[in-house]
Amino acid sequence: MKIYAIDDEKHHLKIYEVSHGAIGFSTPGKLIDALCESKPDLLICDLMMPKVDGWTIISIARQMYPELPIIIGTAMDDFVQKQCAEIRGCKFWSKGDLLKLRQMIEEVEQCIKHTKK
Repeated sequence: MKIYAIDDEKHHLKIYEVSHGAIGFSTPGKLIDALCESKPDLLICDLMMPKVDGWTIISIARQMYPELPIIIGTAMDDFVQKQCAEIRGCKFWSKGDLLKLRQMIEEVEQCIKHTKK
């Protein structure tokens, strides 16, 4: 499964890369270039980043790939952010819970397997 992850925190990118096999991006430009080249199976997107926030990146990704599964990762675990994620068809993940992230990735993987049958 091809996973793209964007986060301005290098230690978070390392977790995504090492633990989940993700291709990590620290800048929106590099991620967008990669999205233009190929579609991932999943995007993990930080919300709070300098210059371009996660919501903007999610909007761009959705324009390119409307059905792309997206997990929003943030330390800002509040009701409004969760509701915004749900409205946009994204999963919401609080960064401290690594087991929950693994479960979300496995759910996406299972959905992909079922749709390919």
